[in-house]
Amino acid sequence: MVVFAVAVRYYFFDFKSGDYNSFLGKWYEFIRTNGGYKALSHNFSDYNPPYLYLLTLFSYLPVGSLYAVKSISVAFDFVAAFFVFKLVERKYKNETAAIFSFATVLFAPTVIFNGSYWGQSDIIYSAFLLASIYFLSKGKNALSFIMYGLSISFKLQAIFLFPIYVIFFLKKKLRFAGFFIIPAIFFLSVMPSVIIGRPWMDAFSIYLFQAKNYSSLALNAPTIYQWFPQGDFLTFSRIGLLFSAAAICAFVFLVYKKKGEINNNHIVKISFALLSVMPFFLPRMHERYFFPADIFSIVYAYYFPRYFFIPIGMQIISFLSYGPFLFGSSPNFKVLSFGMLTIILIVLADLFLDLYPKKRDVII
Repeated sequence: MVVFAVAVRYYFFDFKSGDYNSFLGKWYEFIRTNGGYKALSHNFSDYNPPYLYLLTLFSYLPVGSLYAVKSISVAFDFVAAFFVFKLVERKYKNETAAIFSFATVLFAPTVIFNGSYWGQSDIIYSAFLLASIYFLSKGKNALSFIMYGLSISFKLQAIFLFPIYVIFFLKKKLRFAGFFIIPAIFFLSVMPSVIIGRPWMDAFSIYLFQAKNYSSLALNAPTIYQWFPQGDFLTFSRIGLLFSAAAICAFVFLVYKKKGEINNNHIVKISFALLSVMPFFLPRMHERYFFPADIFSIVYAYYFPRYFFIPIGMQIISFLSYGPFLFGSSPNFKVLSFGMLTIILIVLADLFLDLYPKKRDVII
């Protein structure tokens, strides 16, 4: 199975995406032609330093830029699959079910195309998110914070999962001091580039630059903004941010008010809900920002088999969203957004009827 997964990915390795030609490949060549690790003192990329460290390590190997970029992502495909394996094994105490979940991740279309075809690195921070949830479910809070800190050090979109830590803190399952691990990990992850010579402000302000880099409500993303005109960007952005903040506060409050323990089933439901709801309602989202939700939907379906259709729907919607950039296709994003909203409503209903079972009787 592993050999076949590698072979499938290798088949796509020679494809060069627009992102590779314009950014990733150029960053790698800049590192190679500017003294390897010494290049990290320069501002040549809008990615946070940890990803550039990985590119730098590969620059010392006899590997071309295209294969180096894609090999990094493919390696983390297996890390992500491993933690899905561990989460599912934790549910069933059954290796067979866990092995099937491992395979499901490896052969999920968006997982294959995101890294080995597109050359993107969303699998890296997603793998650390999976690790953070796995350790959280085991009560290993320090390890969970470390994994989450690593995730947010690679991509700011890891912030989508942060409310689950707030919920656990309100439930007195986490100590406030533990939250300092997250910025500490972020600080340590950036410091090597500063030590090498990159200016402090330059190194620590990359995410601020990214936030201002795009001025579109939705960039091929199946979000709520596909149903609204794209012209009034500032108005919709402000409304969207305020609504998203209010919705997440309400979500956290309702989960917190649930009496009793938050068990592993709840953790999986909460994680998937956050990773799908947040990018759906926030402005300036890309199609790839649903990538962690794609993977967590697989965990969700293995935990709750009656929802086997959820990851299928997520894969179809996300893969079609990749179409405009990768294949030049023109899917109907209003329909895709409706499909995403349907999945979100199903997941939220399932979560809150589980948290408040008496409400189920009232609704029925």
